[in-house]
Amino acid sequence: MLPTFIRATGKRVWRKDLYSLGGWKPDANETEQGVRTEFRDGIYIVTVHEGTPTDWLALAASASVAAHEQHPGPNFMPADNYDSAIAVVGRRIVGGALVKIESAARYRWKIQLRPDGEAYTDDELFGEEGQEYGVMFDKTPGRPPAIYTIWVHPAHRGQEIGGQLVRAIAEYCGLPLEKLCFRFPLSKQAVRMTQRLGLDTIIGCS
Repeated sequence: MLPTFIRATGKRVWRKDLYSLGGWKPDANETEQGVRTEFRDGIYIVTVHEGTPTDWLALAASASVAAHEQHPGPNFMPADNYDSAIAVVGRRIVGGALVKIESAARYRWKIQLRPDGEAYTDDELFGEEGQEYGVMFDKTPGRPPAIYTIWVHPAHRGQEIGGQLVRAIAEYCGLPLEKLCFRFPLSKQAVRMTQRLGLDTIIGCS
């Protein structure tokens, strides 16, 4: 299991140094194996606080570059209402997740794939047949954090990195796994990951 590191100190603020990060491309080896980094193995919870080191922000920017065109959705840059979790293995950036601090409207979904083994689409889950696929509106009070996107480098999949990212986020948010929220729809890989985590039903937001 990867250790988790957190440096969320001081007030949550906007950081001007966010604008100076990025602007480069990984080389061929980094594209195949993951972007190199000086950070040691672990999962880093990156936030935009007064005390967040600039190199931690650069780590999130590097994960965004590494994941470019490999996953849908937003990048991994933290903001006033988003935090990031970045996985490092063997001095390579191998995974990341973006967490919205407060989720929107929520639903409960009995996790499953379509009969053909593919993932359900947003239109299917929230269309007229949504209930048939196990989607029900969740009336539980509160607005729990939601994982908006999660990515693991193709060369490092099958090593439970995605599950470790989810566990680290749940621990950071002070929530049991079953109360963590996910943005729908989930990819086929994400469905399988949540099932491996022992989850039968998850909370989701659109």
